[in-house]
Amino acid sequence: MSPTNTDTIQRAIEMVNKLIWKQSLLGLSLLLWGGCTPPPPGGPGPSGMTVSSPSSAQSTAQPGITPSPIAAETPKPIAAPLLNSLTDTELETLKNSQLLNGYNHLAFELLRFLSKDLPKDQNLLFSPLSIAHFLTQHYQSSSDSEQKNIRKILGLEGLSPTQIQIDSELLKRYLENKSNTEAHQTLFLRPDTAFNTHWRYPFYTNQTQAQPFQTAGGAKKNVPFMQINPRINPKELDGTKSTYFAESLDLQALGQHLHAGFELLCIVPQNKSALAWAQTGFYGEWYALKSSLQERTMGELWIPRWQETQTHPLASLFVQWGLPKPTEGFHSAQIRVNEQGINTQQARATDQILGIPANPLLFKLNRPFVYTLHDRYTNAILYMGIINDPTQP
Repeated sequence: MSPTNTDTIQRAIEMVNKLIWKQSLLGLSLLLWGGCTPPPPGGPGPSGMTVSSPSSAQSTAQPGITPSPIAAETPKPIAAPLLNSLTDTELETLKNSQLLNGYNHLAFELLRFLSKDLPKDQNLLFSPLSIAHFLTQHYQSSSDSEQKNIRKILGLEGLSPTQIQIDSELLKRYLENKSNTEAHQTLFLRPDTAFNTHWRYPFYTNQTQAQPFQTAGGAKKNVPFMQINPRINPKELDGTKSTYFAESLDLQALGQHLHAGFELLCIVPQNKSALAWAQTGFYGEWYALKSSLQERTMGELWIPRWQETQTHPLASLFVQWGLPKPTEGFHSAQIRVNEQGINTQQARATDQILGIPANPLLFKLNRPFVYTLHDRYTNAILYMGIINDPTQP
């Protein structure tokens, strides 16, 4: 075969390969866009802050939380995340970015503001990531003076608008990549959707029982406690299961791992109330506590079951920050913690034959606490709140 014929055949093969590759990308793109849902009436604001009137916000909210499949039916990752995944360099850039650091500092500013006048018989829930993302999007269309103020609020002084946009897109791609596995709607939270993921080690419904919880108001209330307790049924405890725990003179912290790289961190102050700690806690303290978590074998572990849905008007936040009031806008978040995970279907009892660990952690989360739901690698805080009384919505 002559060199000319060989070159011709090679070019034909390359053209066929390119055509197949383009068709594959088109098919994946149609799959992704086909899964999008129309925005609710009034139009969604960035990051799930529904910019609508109170009546329209209520009309789009669903009373229940859309559940995810049970553990046995956990959805498998599709090929789409490969298109949005970050390179190692991009991931390190995001993890160490000034934008994400500013977002997490803002989380504790929001915690102080929203819990300042919180009654002792009420809980608190919000998504600092959604609110920070809303501000970032608002930054793009603001005046020079407003942009300067937003930079200060988010801790973005010194960053160019281009870099802010780049880091924001990296964070969006990173969380959307996770959302294609189990963390649905992690960034663009809406009143009718909810983040959901499963525990790394689920609890079992046949071990859940009512136990007293000392509320912030001083009352003792019997609430459903999820538990892993070898004294009840040793067969239900696996000797390889673990949790994460840290303790200082002033704080105890329990870290429960979830799928897709998330963690629920519950912080229990020892010498003050959860509300009092919320007024003084800061990101550096949270980060040090999270970093000091040590892996411990699960023993007698008790965690209350709770759920809550809250909506916060954005106007009060904007006034606090010295920004013009948005004409309309609400931030909504919801969470349900049960035996299977976060915002999942109720777990079914199992009958596994498992071992008993040595030196297990004995811990009962039976008094008010502050919690965060965050990404373990980047430390991005998706949800934050206070549980004063698990029986309150």
